[in-house]
Amino acid sequence: MYLGDFNAGDTIDLKFTTVGTTGAPTTLAGTPAISVYKSNSVTQSTAGITLTVDFDSITGMHHVQITTATDATFYAGSNDFQIVITTGTVGGTSVIGYVVGAFSLSNRAVKPQTGDSFARLGAPAGASIAADLVTIDNLVDDLESRLGTPSNLGTGATVAANLVDIEAQTDDIGIAGAGLTAIPAGGGDSTGVTTLLTRIPGVVQAQTGDSFARLGTPAGASVSADIAAIEAQTDDIGAAGAGLTAVPWNAAWDAEIQSEVADALDVAIPATPTANSINERIKAIDDKLPTGNLSDLTVAQVNTEVLDVLNVDTFAEPGQEDPPATTTLVKKIGYIYKFLRNKIVQSSTTSEVYNDAGTVVDQKSAVSDTGLVLTRGKFLTGP
Repeated sequence: MYLGDFNAGDTIDLKFTTVGTTGAPTTLAGTPAISVYKSNSVTQSTAGITLTVDFDSITGMHHVQITTATDATFYAGSNDFQIVITTGTVGGTSVIGYVVGAFSLSNRAVKPQTGDSFARLGAPAGASIAADLVTIDNLVDDLESRLGTPSNLGTGATVAANLVDIEAQTDDIGIAGAGLTAIPAGGGDSTGVTTLLTRIPGVVQAQTGDSFARLGTPAGASVSADIAAIEAQTDDIGAAGAGLTAVPWNAAWDAEIQSEVADALDVAIPATPTANSINERIKAIDDKLPTGNLSDLTVAQVNTEVLDVLNVDTFAEPGQEDPPATTTLVKKIGYIYKFLRNKIVQSSTTSEVYNDAGTVVDQKSAVSDTGLVLTRGKFLTGP
């Protein structure tokens, strides 16, 4: 299957089908591979070749794409090329050496111009581009004959002479109007001079029109001066208002803050207030108080609450730590109960108090005995 004549650097696509012994399309198997042979030689290459087996999930239909720009030396113009299976099987039978297509690069008769160059040149108006060039040449000759006499194009002998005269005047003016040093201050065509000045770079005119309406009259000497003043103030303020360190207290803020605090205090405490918040502390106190006012509490009610703490509430025994010198009554009573209840191991050098399970030494004390004096040191943390 000859695919056609292409330009070097083109990308070429083709599809081919492999058929098994039953005549049905069959997948190309056996680690299939494709090579391209160049002209009438044994030179082959896999450069720029992409093989897709069972293209679009269709059994037996395969796609080959060859990017000739990948290897400009191998895929050179004025050559023919053959696309060959170099590895593969169909239905268990080898298909090595099967030619699936051929193409050429700039090796046939001249083709009609297409692509980018054609898009840039466009279709010729006449029979060919050469014919169009002849037509243009004739028009140029006619134009030259017409421009030979200055007519309305100037007062010199020729158009070229007029252009030389204009060029001499622009030289006198100079870049950016540097040569305009003799414009009269008044008199003459003042309107024309004003118009001319508006066209000379560097000559500032009074600001008018839409841009003036948008900018407005500057408060200072100029808009730039106003912007500089604003920039100085924003520098003083600093990022995120960091420079606002000397703002005086505004008495009007008192009422505003008091109103916000009052609103916050009037909001109902939620069923589960945030831990360690004022709401939680107030709710805990409220939960401990009996119904009614504090002034209504009786001795019996207070006694009941105290007995509840002593007889009902429970407290965990102190853990493994240095017994603190200053602590709560709960912890001090807990240490006495722990030392009475838990296992204690006494040796000639150490006194050890175990935890509730009797497996870990929570506190220990160094012991020494001179035969006359027994000394027990301070209890410290175990083990």
